[in-house]
Amino acid sequence: MISAVRDSRWLVGTFEIAGFCGDLAAGLRANGLQVTTAMCMGQEAFAHIEYDTVVGRAVREVSWPALARRLLQGKRAPPRTKDPLSRLYHLIRDHDVFVFVHSSLWHDHQRVPHRFGMGREFSLLKRLGKRIVCFLNGPDVRHPSAYDQELAILDIPAAPLGSLLRGWKKDPLSRPLRNLRRIEHWSDAIFSQPNQLRWRCGRIITGSRPLRRRLIAHMYRGARCR
Repeated sequence: MISAVRDSRWLVGTFEIAGFCGDLAAGLRANGLQVTTAMCMGQEAFAHIEYDTVVGRAVREVSWPALARRLLQGKRAPPRTKDPLSRLYHLIRDHDVFVFVHSSLWHDHQRVPHRFGMGREFSLLKRLGKRIVCFLNGPDVRHPSAYDQELAILDIPAAPLGSLLRGWKKDPLSRPLRNLRRIEHWSDAIFSQPNQLRWRCGRIITGSRPLRRRLIAHMYRGARCR
């Protein structure tokens, strides 16, 4: 089993959060794994981090239905070119485990970073026999109002988050919930930072049926707010 893990090819992406993607890839490589970093959105404060490939333009321009058909047909692979379909075809075909931070490859919104979304292509990846690992770290699965509620519970004075960040005031509640439902349904492993999800009896409870047979790692942070 260990040799199978080491022989697998891992992809880490697609949204940099405080250098986490770069550090995560470095840690996996240090453990002997083959890792490719594929980025859609970097971070100016961590501009020194180098990624193996940048796919932001490719994921916007490709026809995802055409890409899905090509991958599922299993016919002869297209030649390796700079064409978006060719780039993403080989990127997906050549990797076994997909580790996503904040966003995945097929975006719900093309221009607004915090609305990129996660999981639109997860059903395709599972049909191709891929493994999916998701790291939840903030607004990917939390609505701005959730932060306001947490700060109020902790008696921390702060202005509403929607008044500080442009575009978040009208952020639909459906956005983080959609991400979370996809992640719950398709992921093989979920790693969550404090207070992202409600946790009871070793299961995630989110209004839908509890998850089973998945690795879920969640960190507590205080008795009053979980």
